[in-house]
Amino acid sequence: MQKGTKKHDSPGTEKPNRVLSWKIRLKIAIDIVEGLSYLHSLEHLIIFKDMKSLLHK
Repeated sequence: MQKGTKKHDSPGTEKPNRVLSWKIRLKIAIDIVEGLSYLHSLEHLIIFKDMKSLLHK
């Protein structure tokens, strides 16, 4: 490796080069709510410990 550390070359460490529109943000939020609603509607319980965003600033 010539310059920097392996951390800088890892996927997902680069900063996003664009901002999501409010329309896309709303679509993502609605999809998450629908997914959680589906999980809660199942006959057999699904236990999930924590729901977190993978996008950190």
